[in-house]
Amino acid sequence: GAKWLPRYGWFHYKEGFSPSLVEWFIKTYDVKTLLDPFAGVGTTLLKAKEMNVKARGYEVLPLGALMSRVKVRNYDDVFFEQLEQAVKEVMEEREKVVWRYELFPTERALPPYNYHFLLKARKAVERLEGTVKEFVMAVLVSMLAQSSYIVKDGGVVKIRKKHVPKAKSLFLRKVKRWSVEAQQCC
Repeated sequence: GAKWLPRYGWFHYKEGFSPSLVEWFIKTYDVKTLLDPFAGVGTTLLKAKEMNVKARGYEVLPLGALMSRVKVRNYDDVFFEQLEQAVKEVMEEREKVVWRYELFPTERALPPYNYHFLLKARKAVERLEGTVKEFVMAVLVSMLAQSSYIVKDGGVVKIRKKHVPKAKSLFLRKVKRWSVEAQQCC
């Protein structure tokens, strides 16, 4: 599936189109310009970019818009230098962060080591700017489900104790993978 393709797999979005379906439509209908009014996480826009088709997309959900921008954007050497520094800042963040959510205790959804890392990482991201801020935020958001006890069971979200990877390691792996893929694309 698309989750293993460079950039396409950066964020699992069940409702997203398959890149091969988008490619089929572009080729079958000889599309030269494309408008995607429901861009989701940018699969159509990224495939259009890869095929040198002019494209514009709109997405009202902030999460989808963020992921779409991050996946489709061109990255240069300056960005990667800034990203390297940003990752150091995230990893070295020491400020204690407390977060309370009124509906349930959020610390129940994550192992303590992940809960504290993610809160500190979020604090570090707040100090970042521009493209690097969006990229690092997208990485963090993309790893939330993997680093938590949250399990989607049909239309319900449940909290179940299960083994989850350490968020620090997951963060570093994802940044490395995304960086390599960002350098190879388009």
